Amino acid sequence: MCDAGALIGLLASAGALIIAATVTIGIAAALNNGFFSAPGSPAVMLAAAAMVVAAGAALAGARALAESYFQCMGAPSECLGEFNNFITNIDALIVVLGIQATASFVAAGIAWIPWAGAAPMYVILGSLIAQAALVPSLTGFWVALENCVAEASALDVGSTSHPVTVYIATAFAGAVVAIGTAYISRRPMRKTTQ
Repeated sequence: MCDAGALIGLLASAGALIIAATVTIGIAAALNNGFFSAPGSPAVMLAAAAMVVAAGAALAGARALAESYFQCMGAPSECLGEFNNFITNIDALIVVLGIQATASFVAAGIAWIPWAGAAPMYVILGSLIAQAALVPSLTGFWVALENCVAEASALDVGSTSHPVTVYIATAFAGAVVAIGTAYISRRPMRKTTQ
């Protein structure tokens, strides 16, 4: 059976990361508004930029999962409108998050100058607040797509190869990374002499 249960979790993760980035940028702007606290602002902006990048990655994962689910369910033509609506909206959010991440990295470059970096930070902050409101609408688009596909394929079971393959490949990659990390952490450190 085709399963896209992780998609809602990815959308929720993206929303949580956007909210966390919004709060973090607010902290960076507050730090930038003080003469002695401004030097701490770039590190906070970089952390916010990383959160925005992670939110974009979560949305990209949700997009890939939605495409896989739609194909697995037989890509019913009567649901193509709902599918395109979801994909178009998630693509737009990913692009805007990319722009905001870039702006956050650029703003981090001037964030150490007291009061100079606050203006772009407030612009990014405002756009992230607006963006956070758009993530729940994606959930609505997804539910509409899922309901349409369920109605269209009520008699057809579908294939299970795509989601299962993705989960197995992800688990394998995670195991390789874990084993590699364990090996590297247990190796004795070499001493260098000069």
